[in-house]
Amino acid sequence: MNKSVYFLLVLFALMLSGYFAADIDAIPDSLKVETAMIYWVEPTSVEKILKEITYFEVELVAIHCQRRFKERVITDGYYLTAEDKKAMASRDLEERYWQSYYAMLADLYRDVEVNSPAEGPAWQEYVERINQVRQNFSSLNGCWETHRCPTVYAVSILVRGEEASLSAMMNSPFVDGIEFSQAQGEINSPAAATPTPNVTPAPYNLWVPSRGSIQIQPSVVQGERYVRNRMSWDTAAHLSAFGSTSTYEHDFFLNDSDSSIYGPGTYLSDAQDILGIPIVSHWSSDLPQPYLDTRFGDADYIKAYTIGSAEADSLQPVTFYYYYIRTPNGNANIDNGYLLAQIGRRVPSNCYTTWCVFGVQDPEAIYPPYKVDPIPGDFIWVFSKIYLPLVVKNDQSNLQSLPYPPPSFPPEFQSPISSPYPPPP
Repeated sequence: MNKSVYFLLVLFALMLSGYFAADIDAIPDSLKVETAMIYWVEPTSVEKILKEITYFEVELVAIHCQRRFKERVITDGYYLTAEDKKAMASRDLEERYWQSYYAMLADLYRDVEVNSPAEGPAWQEYVERINQVRQNFSSLNGCWETHRCPTVYAVSILVRGEEASLSAMMNSPFVDGIEFSQAQGEINSPAAATPTPNVTPAPYNLWVPSRGSIQIQPSVVQGERYVRNRMSWDTAAHLSAFGSTSTYEHDFFLNDSDSSIYGPGTYLSDAQDILGIPIVSHWSSDLPQPYLDTRFGDADYIKAYTIGSAEADSLQPVTFYYYYIRTPNGNANIDNGYLLAQIGRRVPSNCYTTWCVFGVQDPEAIYPPYKVDPIPGDFIWVFSKIYLPLVVKNDQSNLQSLPYPPPSFPPEFQSPISSPYPPPP
């Protein structure tokens, strides 16, 4: 997401609107419809959440839950369906949540079944994590049919409503904080939307993940598809550029260009809300402080499906992180795409949503445009800029010191990548 460009566009648009609409009565801020993230003091039941949003007259968009596996916190976001919004009963909503959660685990387990890379303890720990979560959930499988699902507790929710109603929620004893979803230029100051001046860009081998994989396939949910990205950093040195306010975005894009070899359209649904946030069914990640990223500032011929980490300095080496996004089927059955890495920062430092994250330098291409091809498929990668020179030089001393077997590279990774961005159609 190119938020700096978007800020300039918003600023220009606001100047124009102020010039041409000077004689038009402005809508009072208190009546403007906004979206906001509501953080609870403690995990809160769906039943209590529905009472709160009814009292404050706001609309529930999504619930976010967290579960812990050893030292890893796994966050997931469930977006309400039209059926959910129509019924708005806690038991019905909880049953549909658990059914969607089960589908997510079934999709993630396919990764374990399909991929079996000999990647040592990091892969073994990842498999153990997925298996443990599945085992923990096994007793709940089918609870939506027997109507015996357990209570769902959310740590935060995404809501929509008039600004006055949303602000009033701070008076609730159950609410810990509110972060409004804002157009990028409205956040704090123009400085927030631009890279820090006079700062030397961090070398790629100090922040770009070393290896990972992409899986983009039909979901077990009929009429839906998913993308699962997995990534790992081989050494602590590969994470050393991340500081206390650093962020990391693992930007996955689908090709929505009319000039695509497969024609226009995307494999996943390209629907998004008015603020550019993809409209998804369910997402999940164990990245530190994860968030679903906006598409604001992106070209219209690409569509991003990204979960970022708002606390990149908490990432650990030699362990796999993942994110999962499921959407309704897109309007293309075959597609291609690419994968970028982006280092950024939080402004202000106590905000952890997409609206407070800004890139600080150009991204790095992990998979060049449009080499994730064809989709659907499974794609395993090693970041070539770090390891290809060692392979070419046959630098065995460094290759043998890796926590994984020495990598090999397909032809598309054996020549320099001229630009991380695809050319316009």
